[in-house]
Amino acid sequence: MYAYLRLIRLHHLVLIAALQCFIRYFLLIPLLNSAGFEPLLSNQDFILLVISCFFLAAGGYIINDYFDLKSDYYNRPDSVVVGKNIPRRMAMALHLALTFLGIVLMGFVAYQIKVVVLVMIGVLVSGLLWFYSTHYKHQFLVGNFVIALLAFIVVIVVPVFEPMYFQLLFSGNDTLLIDVIVRVIGFYAVVVFLLAFVHTLVKDMEDMDGDLQVDSHTLPISFGIAASRWIVLGLLISIMAVVGYVQYIQLQSATNIHFVYLLVFVQAPLLVASYFTFMGKEPEDFTPVKRLLTFVMYAGVVSVLVFRFLDAG
Repeated sequence: MYAYLRLIRLHHLVLIAALQCFIRYFLLIPLLNSAGFEPLLSNQDFILLVISCFFLAAGGYIINDYFDLKSDYYNRPDSVVVGKNIPRRMAMALHLALTFLGIVLMGFVAYQIKVVVLVMIGVLVSGLLWFYSTHYKHQFLVGNFVIALLAFIVVIVVPVFEPMYFQLLFSGNDTLLIDVIVRVIGFYAVVVFLLAFVHTLVKDMEDMDGDLQVDSHTLPISFGIAASRWIVLGLLISIMAVVGYVQYIQLQSATNIHFVYLLVFVQAPLLVASYFTFMGKEPEDFTPVKRLLTFVMYAGVVSVLVFRFLDAG
């Protein structure tokens, strides 16, 4: 059983589910309620939406490991489960089953809210995950962008599946509320996109030697470690600037606890990650950077709770 949990990256899936739940219940719904509106998507249907994303992401992790055996055996042989603990045929069957269930569940939720076309999000996600594993991840920056886009979708799928949000968006009224929702949830979506993008770049730098064995054309292979680290450093500074802008707004609105939280648990780790990036010379030097970025992702999810319960009350 443990091998299957490792295969689907259960801790990553829990993070995705937590982020979606926090955005809905601690950002979107409170913002709607503050203007006197109630969400139209039921809790049961929202849970099905989260489960559908859970299944799609799990299927994506499986198919990635399925096609990435050669480089994984080189980069991290102790963590390989497909072909060792789990037969390849079983892995493929699990991928197909989870992906199918994810699309069906998302389609059901889309039908419930009478916007059936939204099932195409599930189809798009599953297609991107498949082609990422087979082609995109070995192409110059394409795989990095795809993963960042998928992370972005994880966030925006929450308001997209809320009918009340779109009723307000196209009603011509409550434009201030719509602006606040876009700014608050948009901030998280942008930061998640940038973090996922830079995380994949750092992982490519860490896995450079193994990727060479499968003829990948990732950024570090194409431009080298030296040039890649400057690009990563620039992205880290950009993320810090975006978070810093939000902190500036927080100082003006007296949300001091959230300001300090972001300073300690987001900005400080990003600053340390920038230092390790600047000093990195070999692929293994970027492992601490990857771990720090993972920590920042978790801290970012928790920041929703800090903002909701400590600062916003």
